Amino acid sequence: MDRMHPLVAVRGLTDELGYDEFTLQELSQYLRLSQVQTETMLYNLSIKGFVEYDDKNKYAKKLPKLDKYINDKAGKSDYDVIQISSDVSKNMN
Repeated sequence: MDRMHPLVAVRGLTDELGYDEFTLQELSQYLRLSQVQTETMLYNLSIKGFVEYDDKNKYAKKLPKLDKYINDKAGKSDYDVIQISSDVSKNMN
């Protein structure tokens, strides 16, 4: 099995579970990796602000930044183009 990108893996697991919280064991089983490998990945994702990870309880929560990042990279985010024009009179205040 090809390795799945960590952000895609977290999103896939949380979509499958139906909620944004998951355990180290759940993600480890989903990825078919050891818990040590998975925990290292969670530390890195936590440092980057994609998940909150409680290493004491082995519990993680997906943060909104993760979905935003994936959607941005996939070109699914909608950005409005704003044009600002100004008419400045010749008289100074």
